[in-house]
Order: sequence, then structure tokens, then C-alpha cells
Amino acid sequence: MATPPSTPPSPIVAGNRTQFTIEPVSLEDAHYLAQTVDVPASETGPLFRVMFPLSRAPTHLGTDLEAQRRNSEIVRWYAEGIRDAVVRGGRGGSGQAYLRKIRIRRHGGDGDGDGDGDGGGDGSCVVGLAGWTAERCRDTDIEPEITADVVKVGGNDEPKAKVTTSKSRSKSRSEDDGWVPEALDVPAWLEVSAALRNERERVVGRLEDVCRITLLSIRPDYQRLGLGSALMHHICEDIDRHGRYGYVLSSPAGVRLYSKFRFEVVGRVETPYGPISSMLRRKVQRDVSVPKKHY
Repeated sequence: MATPPSTPPSPIVAGNRTQFTIEPVSLEDAHYLAQTVDVPASETGPLFRVMFPLSRAPTHLGTDLEAQRRNSEIVRWYAEGIRDAVVRGGRGGSGQAYLRKIRIRRHGGDGDGDGDGDGGGDGSCVVGLAGWTAERCRDTDIEPEITADVVKVGGNDEPKAKVTTSKSRSKSRSEDDGWVPEALDVPAWLEVSAALRNERERVVGRLEDVCRITLLSIRPDYQRLGLGSALMHHICEDIDRHGRYGYVLSSPAGVRLYSKFRFEVVGRVETPYGPISSMLRRKVQRDVSVPKKHY
């Protein structure tokens, strides 16, 4: 069974004004995280734009009933993906998923005032989300496949991710659950998902002990605080502790951040809205030499 990553010291100071902690995600967090973090962070990225080609305006700023309905369906779908990952996280064994949220607290200020979920009464609020899976062997027996599309929001360099789910037996989520957002372009989604899955299999299909980063989202209005880097540091500590490879699918905006953590571009999948880079992080070589005896 995979060993859960350690919880970092709390609180951690970023710059002079922001404290944050990294915490596990629960089922009750799913809607709040989808609505305030994951959808706003994903909507300008290539994967989201392929999947929802009619959603040109920011979905969280819907100004009419149609936009509000579209946004509600997309948020619901994202929330289901987060819940699925939480459930997977409790199963243990190969393919176990981990989700962590990042909570900040501003010095001298209150929370974000949303009042609709995880804005803490102590002046804190949750503004980021990360997910990864730990695989000890080839995951041909694991049905859910989560891929990350890291994007750039508002000209900032923080990565954003969109979770999509496909099936190893060529079954789409719509076939499995019976419902998808009306705005979803299912053929385009299945096509790009297959291309991403094939690229992932090409790179890590024969490797053992692989950590796949599936999700990395920071609310657009809370970027440039080092929160994406903090989540990456947390993930990479877990990768190195277990001597694993790291893998992620990244848009051009995310390559810079991942490169800082020793991920290297090893391939690309082209989309009409820009390439998604396939990035691999090599295992850390451990010193396994036997100490010499002293007589």
C-alpha cells in the first residue's frame, strides 16, 4: 500500500503577508473546490477549450440564464471528478489517488467572504488544489484515468489543471454515468483523451513506481503567492521519499514551473488551442552502498 505523504509544518509563511497550510480533501469539499478553484483555473486552457468550445466567456461570470446553466453543469461535472478522486484515495494499493487543498490566511484580514463552503471563520479560505496518483505497476487494471492539463490564467505563471476521466476499456464517462454537461463536445473530448492516454502510456507504460500529477489548480486571484510551488514541493517530497518517477501533462504555461522541479519535456500532444507537453521526472538515485566496517 502506498504511504500517504507527510503533512508539512503548519502554518507556512509565503512572503510577508500570507500563511498557508496543506490539508486533505473530503467529499464535502468537492463542490466548493470545483466552483471556486478548479473551473476558474481551467477555463482558458487548451483541454477545457477543446472540451467546451462554446464556453468562450468565463463560465464563473455567467450573465444570463444560459451561461448560468452551462456553468452549473460544468461545475457539477468537475465536482464529480473530485469526489471520484477522493473515493479512490481511500482504497489503498496500486492506483491510489491523493488530493490536497491549500488554505491561506491573510495577516490582518479576514477570509475571502464567499460564505459558500471553505472560507474559514478564522480568516482563512481554500484557494488551491493538487492531485496525484501513485502507481507501483502498469495500471492496465485501473479503470479511471485522470489526466492533467496545466494552463495559464490571467497572464500568471501558476499552473492550472482540469481533471477528465476516461476508461481503459474504451468506455467514456458519459457511457458509464449516463450524464455529461450539454456543452461538452464528446467526440473531441474522447479524441484528445485518447491521444493523451497514448502519450502517457508511451512514456511511463513500462515503468514501475510512477507518481502522476493529475491536478494542480490555484484560484486566479490568488496567484503569484508561491502556492503552486508549495504544492509541487509537497508532491515532490512524496515522490522522492518513495523513489518514484514523476509524470505530468502540461500546457506551455506550466512547463516553467515543472522544470524547476526537474521535470523534462519528453513529448507533445497537439491541440487546436496549443500543445500539451508530456513531462517526466527521473527517479532520485539513492545511496545504497554498504557502509564499511571499522575494526
